[in-house]
Amino acid sequence: PPAAPTRLYHATPRREILPVLAVGVLGVLARYSYRAVRRMQEDEQDYQAYLAASGRRPDGSREPKRHVVGVDVGGENLRVAVSAAGAPAEVVEDKEGHRVTPAYFYVADDGEHVTGRRAGSKAHRGGAEVLAAFLMEDERAMAAVLKATVPDAISRRASEAGDESSSDSSSKDDDPDAAPPPVVETVICHPSSYTASQQSVLSSAASAAGIPDPYCVASPVSAVIGAVALGHLPAESRSAACLVVDVGHADVSACVVKSDEVKATNRAFIGGKDLIDAMVSCMSSGFDGDPSLLFSDPIARQRVRDEARALLPSLSKSSRVDADLPYVTADADGPKHLKVSVSSDVLARTVDDLVGGVESTVLSLMTDSITSASMTPFDLSAVLLVGGGSLSPLYADAVRGAAGKLGGEG
Repeated sequence: PPAAPTRLYHATPRREILPVLAVGVLGVLARYSYRAVRRMQEDEQDYQAYLAASGRRPDGSREPKRHVVGVDVGGENLRVAVSAAGAPAEVVEDKEGHRVTPAYFYVADDGEHVTGRRAGSKAHRGGAEVLAAFLMEDERAMAAVLKATVPDAISRRASEAGDESSSDSSSKDDDPDAAPPPVVETVICHPSSYTASQQSVLSSAASAAGIPDPYCVASPVSAVIGAVALGHLPAESRSAACLVVDVGHADVSACVVKSDEVKATNRAFIGGKDLIDAMVSCMSSGFDGDPSLLFSDPIARQRVRDEARALLPSLSKSSRVDADLPYVTADADGPKHLKVSVSSDVLARTVDDLVGGVESTVLSLMTDSITSASMTPFDLSAVLLVGGGSLSPLYADAVRGAAGKLGGEG
């Protein structure tokens, strides 16, 4: 009989099965390796998010908070904005609840250095004139005003943002996990009329006030940078030519800015001060006594100017404002009062009478600046209006009309 088979199954050669096994093993390894890499990436992202949320460095130490401070130095006023610990930047009110602080500096009879509104009140009570610190090339005066304003604004804004690292505490010195002191970066915007000497004095005054290594930049340049950052101008505007009209307290300047540099500037001595003077002139018509009495009394004169300064922003929203100052002064016949209604049209005519035409003055400034920069109006990419006085429709209409006569867009 035939012999029985010794193997009743199909035999696969080893050289054929090994590649199949190798592919299977490699597939499993690749799958789990991919999962492991994804898990490591997710863990890394979670760790970085933890470091960012807890304010720590990779070595476990605390990351110092960063405060960015912007100080706008005007002819008469000072404004401070703070971005504390990454929070959005906001203008910080001073101790009296105002967003703008007068940059007054006054040395009292007893030798005390007084700043702000208190300096103005003390000076006027003594019958003296008070000057804004930044109009004086005096490092002591500038330092006193900055020291009285900026550090307080930083600490209050930091506390509002929930940053406890700015508060002084003796227990933190022995705590290794305590947050390090915050890093403060300060930008000071100064008028374009500042000379190199004035900029040097301003930097020295900032250092004396406890503001190390401030970055000083001209207001027209900061205006262009800010307009681009806020999306009001395209990014290429920083390399193009822009005309910036800055309405300050004592003057109006027209500056051609290109590539973050002031190429040309011209100024005229009209500005926010003329608006206040015109408003005071309009208000004096409602005084129920001799106008000379109103202006010979330093306290009454200051009350009227303060009221005029407070009412001017309201005229940008309405066509008429009411001024009411009871018991503003007194004479032998008794107390005197001031009550009057002022319209924007009357104010505009009064300003034109004082300065001889705002629009024509602004047009002359703009033309001279463009000519000094060896440009034409068609080389300009934008016309910007900045400064405290720009809140008045009077200057906004003047710049718009002057820009239209240049051939550009208002």
